[in-house]
Parts: sequence; C-alpha cells; structure tokens
Amino acid sequence: MCEFCASHGGKTRWYLNPENYSETLLEDKKRMKILYNISGYGIDYYLERTTRLGKLANLPVVGGVFRKIANWMSPGMHSGQVVTTEEAIKVLELADNVCILECMCRRLVHAEKKAVCINFGPIKELFEMLKPSERIEVRPIDEVQELVRECASQGLYHEVLWAKIPYPVVICNCQVEYCCAAKLRFLYNIQKSLVKGHFVSSVTKKCDGCEGESSPICVEKCPFKAMTYNAEEKRAIVNQQLCFGCGVCKNLCPKDAIALIPRESIPAIKHLW
Repeated sequence: MCEFCASHGGKTRWYLNPENYSETLLEDKKRMKILYNISGYGIDYYLERTTRLGKLANLPVVGGVFRKIANWMSPGMHSGQVVTTEEAIKVLELADNVCILECMCRRLVHAEKKAVCINFGPIKELFEMLKPSERIEVRPIDEVQELVRECASQGLYHEVLWAKIPYPVVICNCQVEYCCAAKLRFLYNIQKSLVKGHFVSSVTKKCDGCEGESSPICVEKCPFKAMTYNAEEKRAIVNQQLCFGCGVCKNLCPKDAIALIPRESIPAIKHLW
C-alpha cells in the first residue's frame, strides 16, 4: 500500500476511510489556510504555486535539494493521487456538501471553462464567501457520479486531491496537459504532487490491437504514455513501470481486453508511487 494508506487508511485506502472526512480535521489551522487559499485565490493560487515551485526545482545545484524538500512538504499541502472511476464514485458516497466547479487548471492553461472539478467539504461555502463570482453547481449525488462516468467515457482520468493529507476535498477529472499537479510531477520531478494509483493495467488475451484501426485506442488515449503497440503480436503492451492505474485504457477498450490489478501484487512496481 502507499504511505498514506499505511498512515491514514485504517483497513482501507486513505480516501475511502470515512474518518478522513470528519469535520474535526478542520480544526487544523494549516489545513484551513490551504482551503482558504484554494477558495479565495482560485486560479491565481494554482498559477503562483506551479510557477514558484517550478522555478525553484529548476535551479542549478540546489534544485535537487529543493525537489526533495518539495516532495517532503507535498503531503502537507494541496496535492493528490490517481484513482479509478469506481474509486472516484465511492469517494463521492463518503463526501458531504458536494458541488461542481469549473476546472481551474483548464482555465489557466487553455482558457477553457469546463465544469469537471468536483469539490466537497467546506469548499462550497468558502467559494461563496471568498469568490462569489465563481459558478457553483449543485446536483444530486447520483448525477455527480454520472458526471464522473461521462468524464471517463471521454478519456479523462480521475484524481483525489487532499488539503493536507488525509483530508480529501476534490475529485478532479483531468488531462495531463492541463493538470497543475501533473505538471509539477512530470516537469519538475515533484512526485508527491501526483501520486500513482493503487492499480496497474494488464492486457488480456482478448486484445487484438483494435484490428482494422490505425492504432489501438488505449495507445492513443493513455494519459501517461504507458501503452504501446506490438505489430508482430497485434496487441497492446503496457509498461507497468509507467502506468498510473487510472483505468482510462480499460474504460475505452472496445474489447474489454484490459484489467486493473493491484499494484501491490507485482513485486517490481509495488513501491513505485
């Protein structure tokens, strides 16, 4: 299991542990400061944090030291972990005060207004108080879960974000090119800004390489470039070292030829988070 589940999961994963949604966790002043920053600064919070951390991580000589410090600090900040569609839906069963906001990362990178950022806990009240101009949408929980499924069908992956571990506050439906957490990991090697999920993909014998197509859909849509195509065997191949266990390949596979298996079951990658 990942380090967060070992510390905060109880008998399950940290984001599926009902205790981690308790309002008593809001008595933590540092956590509340993070929540106020997320809600009050909105897009400026993400811009400032990504720019500042990126510049420091790229400094010659001391950049490596800073990256270690940033990784150490990330659990106490606003970072996250990849989850499957099924796990995201379970998180929403545990969450209170669920609302939908436009994705700040998309707005920052692409000036695109897309309401796929699902928030809970005190976020709704804080946005209403600190950022009243933001569009906030409230729907019945089954409709919000259906939004997650719709995002999955579009090839988006899901991540659960914490406001100081282990308090979950967001299910975001993401693409790597927009996601600030992903940028911190892939551009600046701050790995704990976006932690790998608890599963990895495994291609089964059903795979025929999407016969008749130019390339398998899993290869085209994998957010983390973990899928390749073996032309001789006419099948997709997954590099489990690169796989984040998001399940995009499984969700989109027309042959139901991809399974998700626990990361912990594979000795070579069980410690790769």
